[in-house]
Amino acid sequence: MEPEIESISGLERDTETFMKIMRLFNSVSGKQHEVEIRFELMRRTLSLLKMYSSSNENEIILNENYQTIVNRWQNLKTKVMQAKQRLGPTLKEESTFIIQDLKAFQNGIDQLINDIQRSTLFHHQLTFNQAQQLLNEFSNRQKELDKKALDYKQLQTLLDTDIVDFQKLTQCKDTLKHLTITWKTVR
Repeated sequence: MEPEIESISGLERDTETFMKIMRLFNSVSGKQHEVEIRFELMRRTLSLLKMYSSSNENEIILNENYQTIVNRWQNLKTKVMQAKQRLGPTLKEESTFIIQDLKAFQNGIDQLINDIQRSTLFHHQLTFNQAQQLLNEFSNRQKELDKKALDYKQLQTLLDTDIVDFQKLTQCKDTLKHLTITWKTVR
């Protein structure tokens, strides 16, 4: 992960690359809470060892290893922040294209919602198998949008804009879930 973060030059120009970079940033952010908890547990364990251990040599080695890990984590977070700073001006320059991509993503969400609302899923004449086929098709489209949503959300935040209504995607997911339950009940 570190080499990928270090390779961010700020010269990147396409939305797809920006989204890949956002995935890296999100990965580090997502792990931060878990890593902080583990560090605290390790610190407590080392504290207990210090109290009850008779071997200073092992304790010193463990403390050194712990500090090395903490330092590497801090270094990674610093590299992410530096990469974001390098990327910031490029994002601003490319904002017109990114905004177009954000609008296209919002259109994809809106189109899915419209397709669901106009579908025959709300008609009782539909057979269960036909309903399942439609639900699977819509669910696959929703999952594809969901995969990209976190990256677009990060890009939107970095641009300090509010183009995509991500709540609509969540509502769409809930609608599909409820329709699936309804059709299983009707079956």
